[in-house]
Amino acid sequence: MARLSFDPVSRPRPGRETLAAPDEDESLPSLQEYRTRMEKEYLKRLLNTVQGDREKAGRISGMSQSRLYGLLNKYGLPGFGPL
Repeated sequence: MARLSFDPVSRPRPGRETLAAPDEDESLPSLQEYRTRMEKEYLKRLLNTVQGDREKAGRISGMSQSRLYGLLNKYGLPGFGPL
């Protein structure tokens, strides 16, 4: 029987958002639900950080403008205004 071993999970640094441990009667969200929530939060923070600068948003996120606009549209978030 094959066994998997994992390195211990490091503790998060203070000030960083983390997934709170669920109470015993709560369940974890699905990975897709969690990714969706975190992706939307990331985009909100990115928009706030770049204050309308498309190029800076691309550099920080590592995404093309088309990918970035696609995600903003997916989550109903405001874009960068007219070109």
